[in-house]
Amino acid sequence: MLQVTSLKEEHLEDAAGLVSNRYRRLCEQEPHLPHHYAEVNNLLPLLREILSASGIGVAAIRGDRLVGFLYVAHYISLFPNDVNALRAWHWMGFGMISVDANCYLIETDAGYVLIDTGGSNSRKELVRELESAGCKPGLLKLIVLTHGDFDHTGNAAYLRHAFGGKIAMHRDDLGMVERGDMFVNRKKPNILIRRMLPIFSGFGRSERFAPDLLVEDGDDLSEYGIDASVISIPGHSKGSIGILTAGSDLFCGDLLVNTDKPVPNSLDDRRSSCARSPSGSVTGAWQVKSRQT
Repeated sequence: MLQVTSLKEEHLEDAAGLVSNRYRRLCEQEPHLPHHYAEVNNLLPLLREILSASGIGVAAIRGDRLVGFLYVAHYISLFPNDVNALRAWHWMGFGMISVDANCYLIETDAGYVLIDTGGSNSRKELVRELESAGCKPGLLKLIVLTHGDFDHTGNAAYLRHAFGGKIAMHRDDLGMVERGDMFVNRKKPNILIRRMLPIFSGFGRSERFAPDLLVEDGDDLSEYGIDASVISIPGHSKGSIGILTAGSDLFCGDLLVNTDKPVPNSLDDRRSSCARSPSGSVTGAWQVKSRQT
């Protein structure tokens, strides 16, 4: 019988063993990966640091054996100089990017536009920052979601109710926000991930919603006071979008992460997304995942 419980210090040695075993197998297929992270003794300090910093994790136990785990971990800080290891860590299915997606508040003549909302666990901080910036209830005109993942959409329903803004997103990610299924139009993970993620994500029934607007590639957002348009950048999710301003700034969601320099996200179908990105016309790319939020 599978039991899902909190990840604790007593689980970490077994957790490091799980990662090490899977990483070794991956290294056989991808010899360019740094072998340093195949050793349990090198992984244990990383796992302890994560658990100590966040205190949040979920373990899957079958009998008396750890068979899987998730935790709040920014894998960019785990592997700051090893982009290949960063990608491998996520491919293996261990860990979750920390729920610290950047949110961008844009003041316009008509009010405010918010790009992404973060996860539900950051709600108090988000509301405090919105109000500090002058975005009071009634002044938020539009909430644009770059895609449907819980760390981008976790506060959308709440903000619509509390601040009055309309929610806009692409139709291909609807299942994520309406049913809480983060694997819509994606390769399904193993049963452990599917069992643990709903507990871990904080995206419960009260966070689910139907958007007010379904946007497509080329849609103009000037009605909401922002001189910008929508571009479709499928890859990280089928419904991923970017917001391209008239000043050539691109808010690109999880298309990029920021290590020592911006690189494609490890989950992206990079050729698909980059083929859709407006190469040569962007002066600034504002990605969601970075070292600091």
